[in-house]
Amino acid sequence: MTMVKRRTNVRIVRDVLRYTFDMNYSQRRIATMTGLSRKAIDRILKQFDKQGLSWPMPADIDDKKLDGLIYPKRRDRSAYGTIDFAHIDLEMKKAGATLAILHQEWVTQDPDKHRYQYATFCKKYTTWKKAQRLSMRGEIRYGEAAFVDYSGKTVGIKDKTTGEIRQAQLFVGVLGGSNYTFAELTWTQRLPDWLASHIRMFDFFGGVPETVVPDNLKSAVTKAYRYDPQINESYLQLCRHYGTAPIPARARKPKDKPRAEAAVLLCQRWILFRLRKRSFFTLAEANQAVRDLLEELNRKSFQKISGNRFSRWVEHEQPALAPLPAQRYEVAEWGVVRAGPDYLVRIDGHSYSVPHDKRGQEFDYRATGTSIELLQFNQLVATHMRSTEKDGFTVLPEHRPASHDAVQGWTKERAMLWAKEVGPMTATYLEALLDRNRGRHSGYRTTQAMRDLAKRYGHTRLEQVCTYASANHIIGTRELRDLLNKRLDLLMAGDEQEDQPPTIEHGNIRGSEYYQTLLQAHGENSNDE
Repeated sequence: MTMVKRRTNVRIVRDVLRYTFDMNYSQRRIATMTGLSRKAIDRILKQFDKQGLSWPMPADIDDKKLDGLIYPKRRDRSAYGTIDFAHIDLEMKKAGATLAILHQEWVTQDPDKHRYQYATFCKKYTTWKKAQRLSMRGEIRYGEAAFVDYSGKTVGIKDKTTGEIRQAQLFVGVLGGSNYTFAELTWTQRLPDWLASHIRMFDFFGGVPETVVPDNLKSAVTKAYRYDPQINESYLQLCRHYGTAPIPARARKPKDKPRAEAAVLLCQRWILFRLRKRSFFTLAEANQAVRDLLEELNRKSFQKISGNRFSRWVEHEQPALAPLPAQRYEVAEWGVVRAGPDYLVRIDGHSYSVPHDKRGQEFDYRATGTSIELLQFNQLVATHMRSTEKDGFTVLPEHRPASHDAVQGWTKERAMLWAKEVGPMTATYLEALLDRNRGRHSGYRTTQAMRDLAKRYGHTRLEQVCTYASANHIIGTRELRDLLNKRLDLLMAGDEQEDQPPTIEHGNIRGSEYYQTLLQAHGENSNDE
């Protein structure tokens, strides 16, 4: 059976037959009139004869039947075996699967019937795979959505001093109705740059769309999920401020954000490619060049429809956008933290205190460039100055319990003031102990030990025992406690009193002063003689 290599529209086939049989035109003239080659016309006429058709054709031969007669189906290849493409596709999703292995397994199942070669097997699978694709053309109203994404291509910015080249990221946002495009360069794709780019984008658009469609980067989506993704809290707070809703595209589904994909490709071609030969030394300088080319892109006329991005934005998109809020959003990072037993929460490598009675509880935090705010049920609990010290901690005095505040607030000067109130020997003894200690905590514990002795035994006995210990070179609060427990300070004081001669007052007892007077008088008389 003769096959026609290229399928021709059935209406043109009827024209060829009519020109041939009714008008008796030559194949050359028919070729000129229909645009077909003489070879194609010859094949149509030969196939017409092979099918045994007559002219004019019977009324029951419609266009569909004529198409089947002129272009019959290819020969039946069922003898080569049938392929379960759905099963093959399912197996291809498994780790390590290849078409070569699956073809070999298919042939092994029935070598007599399964006779397709590997190349034909692959071609048939590819054809089946393409036939499974189905796309729905999305219709986006003016003011309905803005699509945002980062370009994979970057711009190098050179440091004049060191010569180091740092790559800047291109942020792209586009309104779905008018395709009005915003683009700018930032140093990173991290959360602060991501949020700041959105703020400038809304200002550039002159309003806020109903929804924002981002990709699944961590700055936008904490945990991707097909139906209910977990939005980054900081990004969600920004969207709440502007009265818009974030609706992330599904992971690995670029058709969910076709406007963003097209805008990124357009910016890469019309902006980044044209900047490839220019050198930039600051981010501001590079962004100025981007803005100039962006203005040109937005005013470039469409190829198939009237107007351009700017004109459609002015006429249709901007009136449909929600107005900007009265107060510009302050870039802040939001999150959730839990206080530990030490009533500290850790944010960006630094720890901050909360009231000690709230240890173990969860807090929402709002981190700006200069401050950290900790909230519960949207009520402010604590505010700290933001610190960049890694692994450090900031504790407010009012957050400590009384016992912890005593430790943190201890100083040697305060300890010596207390000791001097007890007595001079206590102050001297405590100062000697503190000079031997290292660090604030050790000094605090020594001071507390002395204060405990004063509380238990009284200031008088503590002053006495410090006097005795200093005279006998006894050092240590434990030694003082032993002396006081054994009442040795009282015994020592009693021994000192017994060593002194008793003083007896009586009329018949003259005392040492009397004899001293006699000796002095006797000495004066001797000198006179």
